[in-house]
Amino acid sequence: MRFLAVLITVLLLIVGGKLCLTGDKMYDEAQVYPAAEHVDYQKFGKERPLVGWYQISGGIADLTEGAYRSAQVNGSPEFKPTPNDLALLNRAKEIYVPVHDASGLTTPADIILYTRDPDLLNAVKSAADGPETSIHITAPRVIKGMVRTPSELPDRIRRVLGDSITTQSIIVEEYAEPSAARAIGTMAAGGGLLLCTALLWLFIWKRDRKPVLIPEEYMPDALLLDEDV
Repeated sequence: MRFLAVLITVLLLIVGGKLCLTGDKMYDEAQVYPAAEHVDYQKFGKERPLVGWYQISGGIADLTEGAYRSAQVNGSPEFKPTPNDLALLNRAKEIYVPVHDASGLTTPADIILYTRDPDLLNAVKSAADGPETSIHITAPRVIKGMVRTPSELPDRIRRVLGDSITTQSIIVEEYAEPSAARAIGTMAAGGGLLLCTALLWLFIWKRDRKPVLIPEEYMPDALLLDEDV
């Protein structure tokens, strides 16, 4: 029982602490970026910001590459998606899609769009189910979202996107925007988990606490001598 309590405590502390730190970061973003900065694709690709909230015009989303088929289309065997990659795509709730400069579709994408948009997600899955072709399915797209660090791109995604991106491609999480209310809610959730941890150990402490039993021979009445009665 005690081992299970320790395990639960560790999990609660990790998740609660992470939520508190994430909420604090989100709150800072809400204070620093009250409105999205409007830029075109070329300016964004030239500046390559590490943080910020942007609305980017002039981009073309390549659905074929987003469908993990860049290897089949571009002829790069080392990046060929595996059956497991395509199975994960069918179950995916979010997707990473390379977005190219509208005036330079053949160059590697400066932007990797991370999105949960159902329309785009379904379009990418349809492209994955279609026949292999050298004709890429593309769609103009105005991107509005938060810049994320490159380390947030899973190695599996980087592999299957292959030559369509570079190590300097920037991840933009679509529709994400700074929100003080969401930040406070996230910190409150983390604080709630930490409070649950404290209550758990308070319960364990009360349950394990045993009353102190004094032997009868040491009771005050037993210590009285006969002549004292």
